[in-house]
Amino acid sequence: MAEALIETSAMSKVFGSGKTQFEALKSIDLVINKGEFVALEGPSGSGKSTLLSIIGLLDVQSNGEYSLAGHPVHTLSAYQRASLRNQHVGWIFQNFNLVNDMTVVENVMLPLRYHPSINKHQYKERAMKALTQVEIADKADNYPTQLSGGQQQRVAIARALVTNPSLILADEPTGNLDSVTAEQILAVLESLHEQGSTILIVTHDAKVAARCKRRLQLRDGQWSA
Repeated sequence: MAEALIETSAMSKVFGSGKTQFEALKSIDLVINKGEFVALEGPSGSGKSTLLSIIGLLDVQSNGEYSLAGHPVHTLSAYQRASLRNQHVGWIFQNFNLVNDMTVVENVMLPLRYHPSINKHQYKERAMKALTQVEIADKADNYPTQLSGGQQQRVAIARALVTNPSLILADEPTGNLDSVTAEQILAVLESLHEQGSTILIVTHDAKVAARCKRRLQLRDGQWSA
């Protein structure tokens, strides 16, 4: 029987108040099981980035319930949510978000600093394992500015993997890449899925979404039929 990793019930997000109030998400019900490879599609302003931020514990919903890996997120403090995020979520961003004055391996080691259960002596070994997994270990001592866009995104994926998260969230991971490089990055994500990773991709590209096993579509803050 499939085991739910993400569960939301009547979840909404409201920005502003009074005449400026805007409901970005409207009563969202969602279940994503462990091991799924899911695309979240929708036009600009549909609410998909807001939903991803809430799922990734960078923001909180206004109403409704959300559970991640069995933890009722809507009942947790900000500190508890941050701890849960560090334990369970790996982020991949469109703009890579690498630190330019740190080497590749140092960038990948960065999330490990927030895991007190992981011994510092294991940092480099874990980082090199993640870099090897995405086939860019040979660039470990380079700086991000010395790499191509595709190489930087591989580093970003390795950084997302290094803590062995329950969930990988990819926000337009191919948005800044040419078609050939985008295909390479999608192949990496497909390989991670085949190895058991749960992956949720936000994209406005139908070709990217078609590579996923399930497609969800948002429009005006609610599910589109």
